[in-house]
Amino acid sequence: MLGKEDVPMVEKIRLRPLQTSDWAAFSEMRRDPVYRRTTGLAPCTDTAILQAEFAHLQARPETWAITRANIFVGFLQFSPWLGPDGLPDETSRNLDYLIIHSQWGKGYATAAVAQAIEKALSQFYLQALWAGVAGNNPASVKIMRHFSFQEQYTVSETPFSQISAPITYYQLKIN
Repeated sequence: MLGKEDVPMVEKIRLRPLQTSDWAAFSEMRRDPVYRRTTGLAPCTDTAILQAEFAHLQARPETWAITRANIFVGFLQFSPWLGPDGLPDETSRNLDYLIIHSQWGKGYATAAVAQAIEKALSQFYLQALWAGVAGNNPASVKIMRHFSFQEQYTVSETPFSQISAPITYYQLKIN
């Protein structure tokens, strides 16, 4: 699954559980208004909401800090994927990731997705990964294509949040 070109960057970053020491960088990242343009997520300025979000992510075993030299540069998570019946599909997960804006363009998201795919295969025995990518995020579209995720469908609205751009869902069949 990983090509030779992925190996050096994979060695530079590491996925580890979120730690309390990641809070300041996480909070700064989620407050940054640039994320609305590329993810559809509105920046959050309410500290109590951010603390609750961070605590929720910390408690989830399928959420990891993306680190370089043990410094937080983003986070990645597998979240439940709902099947056509609206119930969680235990054989699939949704893949979400955010990288601190100042760290964009360094290959960290590509390396983190490579490690997530390895985890999906070796630890979670998943059959598919899904990822939603905002239409105005060409870097994430490039990552999806790099790892052979296949475009499935696009939505303009979701019941879960307001989005600023259509979201295209990609699927990677693992088994």
